Amino acid sequence: MKLTELLVASTLALALGACSQSIHFTLPRDSLRLSFTVNGVTSKDCSISEDSAQYKALSSWLSEHQGGWQSSLASYVPSVVVTGKGFNLNFINSAAVLNYAGNQFTHQVSPSDYAFLVCAGNP
Repeated sequence: MKLTELLVASTLALALGACSQSIHFTLPRDSLRLSFTVNGVTSKDCSISEDSAQYKALSSWLSEHQGGWQSSLASYVPSVVVTGKGFNLNFINSAAVLNYAGNQFTHQVSPSDYAFLVCAGNP
């Protein structure tokens, strides 16, 4: 198991013991930035327009996953990151990490939950 995966798994295990909460975050009505980071280096990035299928899928995912978030103070290595005005959402293996309004929250996910986040030419 890679160190990153071990850190994510450990953090999630600790977070599961904490109280979960609901968040009511919606995407800003603007284009978003999607980036992929490997070993600390951005390997690809692109824009997600407000009228794209990816934007709509991410907005739906957030609406469907308002519950089950835990506050977190841990630091996370960037992986698949969506950035917009006032927030960033980092998907790392089995975790989603949302930073907004000065707070950080984590949620358990499956990689299939965010498989739609791709840049052209990125499998």
